[in-house]
Amino acid sequence: MFHAVAGRRPFEDGDPKAADLADRFPQIATAPHPLPDKVPTEVAAVVRAALEPNPADRPDPHEVAEALQPARASAAGPAGRLQGQPLNR
Repeated sequence: MFHAVAGRRPFEDGDPKAADLADRFPQIATAPHPLPDKVPTEVAAVVRAALEPNPADRPDPHEVAEALQPARASAAGPAGRLQGQPLNR
């Protein structure tokens, strides 16, 4: 989700050959990059919650869907379709 809304990964790439776990897996030692200011507050909260270090603290899929519903509703156009930026391919 982070990459989808931010356009980048939440953490730097680790060094797969590093002996130190924090160097190999930066996500265990550092906080994720900040999200862009343009990300709606409701969406940012869900993305941050999904990146909690302790898996037990992360939302379940149905909680993610419920939490994103207000953002989806506000992004829907008159026909109920999501309005957004074109995909960059």
